[in-house]
Amino acid sequence: MTGGGWIEPPEGAFKDPSSIDPPEILVNQVIDFEDLYPGYETPDIPLPAGYAGFDWSPYSYAITKYYHAGSGYEYGTIGMVSLYTAWAADISFGGKPFDFKGAYITAAWDATENVIVEGWADGSLLYQTTITTHNDDAYWFDFEFEGVDHVWFRPQGAHIAIDDITVSFVRPTTVDDCVLPEVTCPTGKTNFGFNAKYKKNATEPTGQLEFQFRAGELNFHSSGYDWLVITPDDLAILRGSGTINGQGEYQFRLWARDGEPDTFRMRIWEVDEFGNRTPIFDNGYAQPTGGGNITVHH
Repeated sequence: MTGGGWIEPPEGAFKDPSSIDPPEILVNQVIDFEDLYPGYETPDIPLPAGYAGFDWSPYSYAITKYYHAGSGYEYGTIGMVSLYTAWAADISFGGKPFDFKGAYITAAWDATENVIVEGWADGSLLYQTTITTHNDDAYWFDFEFEGVDHVWFRPQGAHIAIDDITVSFVRPTTVDDCVLPEVTCPTGKTNFGFNAKYKKNATEPTGQLEFQFRAGELNFHSSGYDWLVITPDDLAILRGSGTINGQGEYQFRLWARDGEPDTFRMRIWEVDEFGNRTPIFDNGYAQPTGGGNITVHH
């Protein structure tokens, strides 16, 4: 097979996070516990480790809305599930820097319940406030604890229900954020050229492949092919290895179809000593070429 031409890959095809602008993004998150709903009523839903990206202390359990119908659990649960303080114990969440904006906090049983809410950072208490809530509705409280890494809820009597915990934090931008309007990822015309065939009695194909994505300063050149498969519908799939900008050792797989129109997909990745793959480039699908020609020989 032979081919040459260009495509314009979608944003996010180039997987190098250092190429994304801005390098960090502000995330606003509402933890509503709805994905924990088991489909039936129960008071016994332990929070999974790392739930919603945070660490949760012992006695942090979720409860369904109607398990205790007519109580503050029903009125204080915004959707179908809320967090509650099992055995009326103190509970916390955290494990990374964030701003705690607020939450719904509702007394489960008592008509009136006092709750001490604290914000901590690096083992030091930065914020402490006492709120008074009730059991007849969902009660929202603004806190605006900035720069904390743990928040504690300390009920002063009985159980409380907590829902729609609202936080914000900064995290590194990833290629998954390329769909956001405030994030810019490199894109633009990408050129390719290749040839590959099996010589008589050979077990590996020979040829050359060059792939240039200028917006990402990526110039991939093959150093060897592993195998080549050609399907009856004129799709060629080529696997091999190569270098980027003359350095390293990377694996690739190429899909090229001789059709109307010709299509092209390129995937490049790196494999570490433990066999773990790090994606470098993948335009993600059989993309129609913007120019050039692909010819597949049977």
